[in-house]
Amino acid sequence: SPYANFYEWYLNGFAIPDSNSETHSVTESGIYQVIANGDVCEDLAFSLQVEVNLGVSPIANAAEDLVTCDDVSGDDFEDFDLDSQTTTILGTQDSSLVNVTYHLSQTDAITNTGALSSPYTNITNPQTIWVRIEDADATFCIATTSFDLIISGPIPTATSSDITLCDDTSGDGLVSFDLTDNNANILNGQNAADFTVSYYVSEEDANAGVGALPSPFTNTVNPQTIWARVDNNTAVDCFAVIDFDLIAGELPVTTFATDFEYQVCPNATQPIFITATPQNYSASEVSIVWYQDGGVIAGENDFVLPVLTSGLYEIEVTFNATGCTDIVSQNIIELESCVIPQGISPNGDMRNDTFDLRNFDVTRLEIYNRNGTLVYSRDNYTNEWVGQADNGDELPVGTYFYTMVYEGGAKTKSSWVYLNK
Repeated sequence: SPYANFYEWYLNGFAIPDSNSETHSVTESGIYQVIANGDVCEDLAFSLQVEVNLGVSPIANAAEDLVTCDDVSGDDFEDFDLDSQTTTILGTQDSSLVNVTYHLSQTDAITNTGALSSPYTNITNPQTIWVRIEDADATFCIATTSFDLIISGPIPTATSSDITLCDDTSGDGLVSFDLTDNNANILNGQNAADFTVSYYVSEEDANAGVGALPSPFTNTVNPQTIWARVDNNTAVDCFAVIDFDLIAGELPVTTFATDFEYQVCPNATQPIFITATPQNYSASEVSIVWYQDGGVIAGENDFVLPVLTSGLYEIEVTFNATGCTDIVSQNIIELESCVIPQGISPNGDMRNDTFDLRNFDVTRLEIYNRNGTLVYSRDNYTNEWVGQADNGDELPVGTYFYTMVYEGGAKTKSSWVYLNK
């Protein structure tokens, strides 16, 4: 007004201090009123009221392209989660103060036309999507940005491949598995640089990609089924899952007789036989290798081994199905001499207590008294006679005569032995 020289400004009915000029800088939204006063015409008092909506210019941060892989149809059309880009586009801006919408063109974004719903199925490959971000209270304050929807290659595949490791001697069925050793089997020829393999205790965790297992991982049951997830390194939500088993293979358990000591004669020509006994397997399930003092004994793959010389003998037993191996050993000692005892004294002093013929491979022993009466006999004799008759009665002190068939039936010998008490 050419006649006004004094102004009064009000915000929402309250006077704004120190604001008396014809212009006022607005710092907040509200209802503003100005009253113009003039000295020339004392009755001049003109009032004007306006509602001001003061918006904030938003920032549209750049977002990376959304990349996924095609399904088995190979049609280049997939669903994309557009809303997954919102957090990146907003950055540090308060999501409650702005609106974010997605559009097919920049013009649509500027004019706020044809907002897209999420998930959205692309119509071309690649396809550019435009983003509009606006002040929630001042929708004319906007910013725009764009990103591409890209379908890149097929969904990865995952191949099931069990891992079997041999249990230790504890036999508890718990083993530390290096899961990463199975990556190549799971990928089955796919380029490891293009994919990431992770492992989970359940299919639900694998599909969600949560709770990945560390490696190495110790199983909690045997066998234990776990899940592998293969992720495409360049695509969003592009993965495959498969289950496989962690198996702690049982060790073969083998024993030797422990109630007597294996002995051989010096310069022996007739072998003794040591026998290994399987405890948790049958002969058809395993492979056998014998060793003498660390060297392989060629051609011996049975549980019974003929032995002529002293040394440390070991049997290595391997499960054919799992490759799990265990070795047990038996020491064979060499006697100073091998003679047939001419007397025994079964008195418990551990000296000459038995008629010991273990080194002669006796197939038949018969013992007679002085009258020629058969008092004791046994096939496959070793050292069982301690002065007893066949009926178990103790025989009296005296000289007895014996006949033995030995060296596997090749030889026969008759002589005498004195029984003392």
